Amino acid sequence: MVPIYKSLNSKLLAIIAIIVTAAGALTAYYLDASEHQRLEQRLSGVLQAEALYFTESLAKEFSSHRELIRATARRFEQDFETLIANGVSPSDYEGFEQGKAYRRFDQHSSIFLPTTFQMNDAGRLEIDVSGEIWEALAPLVRDRFNPLFFISRHGFARVTPAYRVAGFRNDFRPTDVPLYKMAATAIGGEDQVLQGALSFDQINTAYSVAMASQVKVNGEYFGVVGGSINVSQWASILMGLDIEELPSQVMIFNNDGEMVLSSNEFLLHKKSLSEQATLEQIQAARATSNHMQRPVNSVTEDTQALIESLAKGDVEPMLMSQASVEGVPSYYIYKQFPGLDWNMLLAYDRSRLDAQVYDIRRRILVSFAVLVAVLSVVLTFILKYFFTSRVLELSKATHRLRQRQWQYRVPERGNDEVSLLGLQINKMADTLADTFTSLSDSVDSLQAANLNASKFISAIEHSSALVIIFNPFWQVEYTNTCFRKISGLNDITLKLKEALMLRPEDNETESSIRSTVEGGNEWQGEYAAIGDEAESLWLQMLVYAVKDDEGNVVNFVATGRNVTDVKESQIKMERLAFYDALTGLQNRLLFRDQLEREIIICQRDKSQLALMYLDLDHFKRVNDTMGHDAGDELLVTVANRLRNCLRQEDAVARFGGDEFAVMLTGIGSPHYASIVANKIISELNKPIYIKTQEVVVGVSIGITLAPHDGNSLSTLFKNADLAMYQAKDKGRNSFQFFTQDMNHEIADRLALEHDIKKALKNQEFILYFQPQVDLASGRIIGAEALIRWDHIERGLRSPLEFVPMAEETGLIVPLGKWILRAACQQAKSINKGLSLRIPISVNLSARQLADRSFVDTLSVVLQETKLDPGLLELEVTESLLMDNIDEVIEILGRIRDLGVRIAIDDFGTGYSSLSYIKRLPINRLKIDRSFIKDLPENQEDREITSLIIAMAKNLKLEVLAEGAETKPQVDLLTRLECGYSQGFYHSKPIPADQLMILLFERELQHLKAAG
Repeated sequence: MVPIYKSLNSKLLAIIAIIVTAAGALTAYYLDASEHQRLEQRLSGVLQAEALYFTESLAKEFSSHRELIRATARRFEQDFETLIANGVSPSDYEGFEQGKAYRRFDQHSSIFLPTTFQMNDAGRLEIDVSGEIWEALAPLVRDRFNPLFFISRHGFARVTPAYRVAGFRNDFRPTDVPLYKMAATAIGGEDQVLQGALSFDQINTAYSVAMASQVKVNGEYFGVVGGSINVSQWASILMGLDIEELPSQVMIFNNDGEMVLSSNEFLLHKKSLSEQATLEQIQAARATSNHMQRPVNSVTEDTQALIESLAKGDVEPMLMSQASVEGVPSYYIYKQFPGLDWNMLLAYDRSRLDAQVYDIRRRILVSFAVLVAVLSVVLTFILKYFFTSRVLELSKATHRLRQRQWQYRVPERGNDEVSLLGLQINKMADTLADTFTSLSDSVDSLQAANLNASKFISAIEHSSALVIIFNPFWQVEYTNTCFRKISGLNDITLKLKEALMLRPEDNETESSIRSTVEGGNEWQGEYAAIGDEAESLWLQMLVYAVKDDEGNVVNFVATGRNVTDVKESQIKMERLAFYDALTGLQNRLLFRDQLEREIIICQRDKSQLALMYLDLDHFKRVNDTMGHDAGDELLVTVANRLRNCLRQEDAVARFGGDEFAVMLTGIGSPHYASIVANKIISELNKPIYIKTQEVVVGVSIGITLAPHDGNSLSTLFKNADLAMYQAKDKGRNSFQFFTQDMNHEIADRLALEHDIKKALKNQEFILYFQPQVDLASGRIIGAEALIRWDHIERGLRSPLEFVPMAEETGLIVPLGKWILRAACQQAKSINKGLSLRIPISVNLSARQLADRSFVDTLSVVLQETKLDPGLLELEVTESLLMDNIDEVIEILGRIRDLGVRIAIDDFGTGYSSLSYIKRLPINRLKIDRSFIKDLPENQEDREITSLIIAMAKNLKLEVLAEGAETKPQVDLLTRLECGYSQGFYHSKPIPADQLMILLFERELQHLKAAG
């Protein structure tokens, strides 16, 4: 049994119901639109009639006020002539002072005399006569005007009601009122009533419009009579009119878009009519409104925009339109006042009209709903008898056939479509019976064939190789488990590229496979592929065609295996061979090979390239102080920053340690290389944070150009290396281009190196000594040994000319050994004839301290010279200590164990920390001369020097200041309790014999001073 909601009857009824409902909706829509149009036309007529009625009523009211002003002015003229003829009694002006404002209150009026009023007989007469007239006129017209006023040509004003003058300022001049000026100068003035602008009456807290007319007596201009009309009172006039239906909004505005009377006043007066509100309540309500300057501000923005548009004349008068008024969708119409520059806006809430339309629509829809229900009941019985029961018989027949009851037949009745369908079902039953018999015979043979095929399919399915079978159109028909596992693809509707897991951009491999296999050949090869979850793979595949007996392609087959592990091993081996394991940059081997190829391209294309050789400044200090892991992290960061400074076609390599090389290809000029060098220096100078500690490194760069500076690898690398050392010599953290002058410099350096070796052999070096003085006693307590070169040809040479070269070439080791031996011998001689002990200080170089045999050499020299170890002091620079602090401490400890004194030279210029100083086995700190040379004037140097002295005392170390050259410097050092000093103030460096003489002289002076 078919459920009722699934039956054919229900569906047909639903279709009929939808059609009828749609017809009803269209009919309702049509009637709705027609009725809506009819109601709009009716409303338009009503609003037009109301607008005409309102404007004419208010125009009449306004006209009556004009006539009243005109009549008051004429009455004033007549009464004035009569009173002048009959005479008036003079008034009292008690308290009046010339130059001061004066106010006097009478019974029905008051006068205001401004500060400029000149009191004379004519003025008194005008004041008294106007008072008599006003006492008679004011009771008649004061209910229509508030205030009613007279402004005399002499400048005074008479006003009703009397309290109005209380609000006049003392500096107020009635003749300055714009309406007075208009009326006083009007042509034909006694017949004209002039109207002023809309204004806000602060006393009455209401908007008003003033009117005025000239007064002439005997043809002579006498003054102006006028009054103000409270426009809010018109609301009560309009709301009291007998009209068919009040609109939702009524507004009056002038041609400048200013509101004369808003909907708020109308509603308030409507309430007053129904609830008997007092005039004081109405005035109080207006006093709380916001329209103190422009009445239009009392309405919403949409209403304001509409009023301004109407004032401009954008909409035709007396034509109903639609707009938002006070935030409500409304129909509106506006009408101009006859003879005025005012307009009236009537708005009708659109929802009131829509409610009538909605009621009509509801009645139409209810009628159609009843019609649909009746039709549904009638059609249900008709369809069931003529259609549904016969369809169920057909369904029953198909059900029997599905159960293989081939003998069942559909009853035949009639010749309509349903009967023909039953006949065809009966014929189909006969055909199925015959087919079933033949199929049963074929099934047995197919089962045997399927058994054999399943064996082969199982073998392919579980094979460790990838197997994909395509149809002749390269569409996948079969994939085995291995393929699905690697690719993650189960959809057999794949294209060739997707099935072979080719990369999206690898069109060349796909084209090669198609052309090769379709051409009758096998395709075999390796390629990069994308596996499951975008995994990168390498596949080795064989693709071939399978043809039938006639040579036609029936399938394409692809078999292969995953060789990713093998390929990755090859790539890893290549990377280890050609790339730096730490930074991932090219190594020296790959970089040289690439540079060699680019040199050939430069020669062929007549272009040029730049080779840069980079060496990090003070990298060893980071390694020694923070550890090799921190150094490795620093190198990785430097490598990344170098990559970011270069173009894609450029190359960067790490040669080892902190040395890098950069190749800039296809550069237009050397200037580009300098731009890149500056960029690299700037980038590497930015702080690098390692283990939350900030590290700043510099870089020295040497640049050479090919083919300008050479075409061979050896030449270019040599040139770049020379330029790099030139950059280091010039202060580090800079770059230098290779020049031929560097070759000359190298030649000079080689010659100097040869001369130093020759000088060592020929004993051309001598020692000079600079005394060290005890500041408290003034006695010489030691001397520093300083080497000089007595050159055969050039004379006496400064150590600055040859010591750096000796350091660089390693000759400082034999030279330092000579200095040590000579200093020990001189110390022995100097101290032999003295009662004092005068230690001699000798400077140690970095190479000497790094020499593992130095301590043994020192021990041998002390034994051979038989010098007391306490008379020898070795000076080590502060920067030298930080290169490898642990190793330095161990070496200095061994030296101290021999009894030799140790001092830190140039203290304050390095980066040593207090924790390291405490660990060092030292006797003395020597303050660097850079802190002494600007004393005593430089306050910062004074504080640093004082701090070093205090620190040395706390560590129980001697302290000596180098470079003392003036008496103020020595005096300051003495006050700071610096123990010792050394410098030109005491003595310049002198030979040993002169030092002996100076020592004897100082001893004699000291003995004489002692007494």
